[in-house]
Amino acid sequence: MRLPRGFSDEVRQQADIVKIIGDYVSLKKRGTNYMALCPFHQEKSPSFAVHPTKGIFKCFGCSEGGDVIHFVMRMENCDFPEAIRLIAQKSGIPIPAAPEPGQAATADPEQVRAASLYALNESACAFFEHALQSNEGSAARAYLAERGIRPESAVRLRLGYAPDTWDALSGHLRKRGATSDLIVTGGLAVAREESSGIYDRFRDRIMFPILDAGGRAVAFGGRSFRASQTGREGPKYLNSPETPIYTKGRHLYGLPYAREAVKREQFAVLVEGYLDFLLPFQEGVSNIVASLGTALTDPQASLLKRFARRVVVNFDSDPAGRSATLRSVEVLMRAGLQVQVLALPDGEDPDSFVRGQGGAEYARRAAEAQNYIDYVVDRAVQGRDLSHPTTRVEAFRTALPFLAIIPNAIERTAFGDHVAARLKLDPQLVHQEIRREAQGRKSASGPEGETLSRPPSISMTESEFLLLETLLNEPENATILAGALSAGELDGLPCTPFLRRVTAALVAGVAPDYATLADHIGANAQERDVLQRVLVPKKPVPEKAWRDWFTDCLIGLKRTSMERQMALLQDAMDEALSKGDDQAYREHWMRRTGLKRVLARNGLLETRTISN
Repeated sequence: MRLPRGFSDEVRQQADIVKIIGDYVSLKKRGTNYMALCPFHQEKSPSFAVHPTKGIFKCFGCSEGGDVIHFVMRMENCDFPEAIRLIAQKSGIPIPAAPEPGQAATADPEQVRAASLYALNESACAFFEHALQSNEGSAARAYLAERGIRPESAVRLRLGYAPDTWDALSGHLRKRGATSDLIVTGGLAVAREESSGIYDRFRDRIMFPILDAGGRAVAFGGRSFRASQTGREGPKYLNSPETPIYTKGRHLYGLPYAREAVKREQFAVLVEGYLDFLLPFQEGVSNIVASLGTALTDPQASLLKRFARRVVVNFDSDPAGRSATLRSVEVLMRAGLQVQVLALPDGEDPDSFVRGQGGAEYARRAAEAQNYIDYVVDRAVQGRDLSHPTTRVEAFRTALPFLAIIPNAIERTAFGDHVAARLKLDPQLVHQEIRREAQGRKSASGPEGETLSRPPSISMTESEFLLLETLLNEPENATILAGALSAGELDGLPCTPFLRRVTAALVAGVAPDYATLADHIGANAQERDVLQRVLVPKKPVPEKAWRDWFTDCLIGLKRTSMERQMALLQDAMDEALSKGDDQAYREHWMRRTGLKRVLARNGLLETRTISN
């Protein structure tokens, strides 16, 4: 359902941007701004600034910026209405239960469907939970007990049971008003091929609800626990298909329960499946998440980076698990995360290890996990004779891609030295190969291997840029200044259309804040970037009277105008000289000399092009 008109502005104005962003990154006050390491790219020193009174953030490393709504949209990977709801909840702002009068007919069908599917999944989750605690769930409860899952853990993690019937869930949902089409769309039932009607997708399975980062049920995983007894064919695990609210590879199992612990511990333990998550989590390893048993994806790595800088990968110790570990390392490194690997003894997985040796021992090993480079080399040389040159070279070739994706050049060099010493290879040749491999990957990367997204530059003079700073950082004077400009001060001066549009908006009474102004003038990506830089300057604006500052900016623009006139007059002089027209040459020379004297007499400011 569409939110009431104007509610987004209310949320934007009332939300404490420092508190909201502080839930995701560690902010430290510096002058009028708050600074942090940017959550959108990897960096060693803070370039991410938040200005509390202007309600805006800006990273001067990757150019990401905007208001609190844009920040939450990026961090939560959600749409505009969902970001508003999340901010409202965090800020204690009541969310209207219905649209304003007259808006119901214009509600967005996609939003209506999404809301219906969230409600449908919540009803299904509650149904599965109740079924697990009922008489028909006794066998499922007994199985969980055999696996070491305590009843209170099952309740806390909302585990459930899908009854061994064809329509128990779908019948329950229809009684609550859901249509068959909606139940099928939500992935909870399947349409019959040879007749009308639907049947439940999940039957006689232990159910694991898959929650999004906000804690809403978006899908389910069902585990068969007594297939050998019933003789029923089917996979051990059956997962929901993709739906309008669920995309495979964009969620992490257990994240809503683990996110605070991950932020507190400064790292996350990443395992493969539901039960690999359950036992460690139950036994006190609260900073753990699971990749839902599939190959780790870039969106999942980005999701992890919102809460952690470091990830300890702990997949199964069998060949398939080791291969998945190596693939995951590359995905995590590509996202700019620090990566370590917890290698359990052969034949062990997180579930079996914790049942055998306890959560405390598992947590200790996770905290002391080896660097991923050593893990890669260990796997490459395992069971092989390192005295043979071919073995050492092959081991290096295995490690090379993982060395090349280290984003920081100093760390890349240090690990190159480490691998060269361990494999007894020439360090110079090792670094040469690493540089060659890294260069091949550099085309899609920014400095130090960081993947940055920078909007193209706008060609603005320094005077124009500083004039914008004056207009937008002196809100009580903005209308006066803009009025002076509109009265003719900009006539004939070389200003960008962007500056003229901003000036016209201020004259019309548009508030000089980022969100309002950017929306009013229809600013594109480059223009929004300039507005963000102006409103959250890297350095404090020099302390001087705003009228003097304003005058200096205008002088700079006038100088640019005169310099351009002088350049045109020089061209005219050259042309007159080539034609032998002495009179025209002298007239152009006198006008050019006059402009030059004005420049010298008034000491007009020099200008330069501002680039991003």
